[in-house]
Amino acid sequence: MSGFEIQISWHSDPNTVKEVACDTVDLIPVSPITQEALLGFLVSEHSPIRAAELKIKVRRLNYFTHVHFRTHVHTLHFVKTSRPDRTNRAQRSLDDTVNHTMIVNAQALIDMMRKRLCRPPIVAPETHKVAMAIAMKLRQAPDPLMRMMGVVLVPNCVYRAGCPEGERTCGWYAFNFDPAPTIMARYYKYIEILEGEGL
Repeated sequence: MSGFEIQISWHSDPNTVKEVACDTVDLIPVSPITQEALLGFLVSEHSPIRAAELKIKVRRLNYFTHVHFRTHVHTLHFVKTSRPDRTNRAQRSLDDTVNHTMIVNAQALIDMMRKRLCRPPIVAPETHKVAMAIAMKLRQAPDPLMRMMGVVLVPNCVYRAGCPEGERTCGWYAFNFDPAPTIMARYYKYIEILEGEGL
């Protein structure tokens, strides 16, 4: 599983978020979107964030792990074929790897990562590792707007201020958070904890 590789690029211009937001109030944007403005849109999850699309390529992804990402229906998925007439193989093994490209808008990515950033045993360890790698790649991107996308990728417990899994909880949220911090305090506390864990 350690051999996967992730490439992330913009599929659409992030300035489109500001453009379509201005359209809704009959204004014309006169400057590019700022980091602060994009972060505000992302945290509030207003509909213009659906105009910001990323292309995420994961090379050499375990076959069974790719299925966990493919279940997210608001994302376009392009996966290396397993057709026998194109691969010269009769069957695919769970240990096989695939190349998996996702075209995903900001809202769909936030929703996807709420599930995939959960920790084992809620999520398979391999799936968590890939999700963490995607989020970290965004948080460390040279592009400041892309970094804002990474800031809002948090697991469901951080997003919802508590684990919704009931008795299946991993206990991570209760161990790391005081009750009821603000949304941004929870997001930045989460990143601080990860950095403390060396992730």
